[in-house]
Amino acid sequence: MRIFVLVLALSVLTAGLTLGSDEPAGATCPASRAAEAGFDPFDGFHEVMAPAWHQAWPDSNFAELFAAGPKFQKAFQAVAEMTPRFKSTAREKVFAERRAALGELVQAYAEAAKAEDKDKVYALMPGLHEAFEQAAATLLPVHYPEFEGAVITLNLILETHLPKNNTEGITGSTETLVEKLKALTPRRCG
Repeated sequence: MRIFVLVLALSVLTAGLTLGSDEPAGATCPASRAAEAGFDPFDGFHEVMAPAWHQAWPDSNFAELFAAGPKFQKAFQAVAEMTPRFKSTAREKVFAERRAALGELVQAYAEAAKAEDKDKVYALMPGLHEAFEQAAATLLPVHYPEFEGAVITLNLILETHLPKNNTEGITGSTETLVEKLKALTPRRCG
C-alpha cells in the first residue's frame, strides 16, 4: 500500500511540474503573462509570433511566414541568453528542455522559410507556437487549484495516515485523492 501511495505521489507531483501553469478563464497566454512578469525576451519573441500565428498562418500568407524565419532566429537569441532563477532544479530542467525544443523548431522553421518550403513552414508553425508557449509556461508560478487540492489530500495521507497506520484514513483519503485527480486536465492556450 505504501508503495502505491508513493508512486501515486510522485505521479501527481511530476504532472504538476510538467503542466507548468494553468490558464484561468479570461487570462492571456503563458508567453504574454511571462512577458508581463518581466521576462522581456518572451515579449520580443511574441512580437514576431503573434502576427505569424494569428494572421499569416491562418491566411496562408507565405510571404509573411517566410519573412518570419529570420525574425524568429533573432528574437530567440534573447530567449536563449536568459538566465531565469528557479526555486526548483526540476523546473529549471524543464525550462531548459522546453527552451532547447523551441530553439530546434526555430532553426528548422528558419531553414524551411529560407528554402521557401511552403508545406514545411505551414506544418512547423503549430509546433513552434506550442513550444513557445510551453517554454514560457515554465517561468510562471503554478496556480492550479485542482492540483493544490490533490497535494493537500496527498500530504494528509503521507504525513498523517501512513505514520499512524490509519488504514481507514488511508482508504478514505485515497478515494478522495482519486476523485480530485479526475479534475486535473491539461489546459491549452489557443
